[in-house]
Amino acid sequence: MQSGRFQCTACGEGWATAQSNLYAIRMELPTGLKVVKLGFSRDPQSRLRHQLLLQPGIQAELLQTVPQPTRHTALCCEKALHRALKKSHPDAIIPHAHFQDWRSVKTEVYGIEIEPLILKRLNEIR
Repeated sequence: MQSGRFQCTACGEGWATAQSNLYAIRMELPTGLKVVKLGFSRDPQSRLRHQLLLQPGIQAELLQTVPQPTRHTALCCEKALHRALKKSHPDAIIPHAHFQDWRSVKTEVYGIEIEPLILKRLNEIR
């Protein structure tokens, strides 16, 4: 409650009701592993530059953003996308051990082979 993240998504003013974006980011780690990160953020460019890149040598590109009216909406859409991807392509989920030394996130990272599907799903949401 103190963080301001719990509030009415219809009439509240704060985290949940602020504008946000779904995003897809392509990354190549220094190990050569190519992945796609699917997530949501108020500012995907800032997330890319300041929050996701822990180590030098990581190549990264913001592939697509899809504006969402609220962070609550973005969160719900993101969770639905992850559930669908986990169900349809469980082998595409990259285990945390493969990128833990390079990235600050622990989940929501997929193999590059499903990048076209992720971009298609984001386009459908747009």
